[in-house]
Amino acid sequence: LLPVRLVLLVVSVALSTLVCKIVTFGAEKEITGLRRSLMLWSHFVLSRLVMVAFGIWPGLLTVKGELDPSASVVVFGPHVGLLDGLFWLHFCAPRPIVLETYTKIPGLSAVFKACSGFAVPVASG
Repeated sequence: LLPVRLVLLVVSVALSTLVCKIVTFGAEKEITGLRRSLMLWSHFVLSRLVMVAFGIWPGLLTVKGELDPSASVVVFGPHVGLLDGLFWLHFCAPRPIVLETYTKIPGLSAVFKACSGFAVPVASG
């Protein structure tokens, strides 16, 4: 089962990066409209596939309640690694606020840009 999971993971990450590069091509600022819809729907499926690759089968993850549409910020924690980011990417793809260091990771940087993320500079010294 491990080879199947690894192939699913690699294909999903590659498709995610490709979709993010396509929707952000030529975009100077936040993506909206059809580009945003394409990103949301593709990552709804791709993030779910990655969660399956990690062993989180459909039905094991439930959400109670809804996001408040009037809230301009969604805060979540404590972090449990990559899986919490996959959940939010699957659930609603909010605008992430992360350390600038993480925006330089190859696959993650494309998703970060497609979500119109905000990079916080790392303080030196």
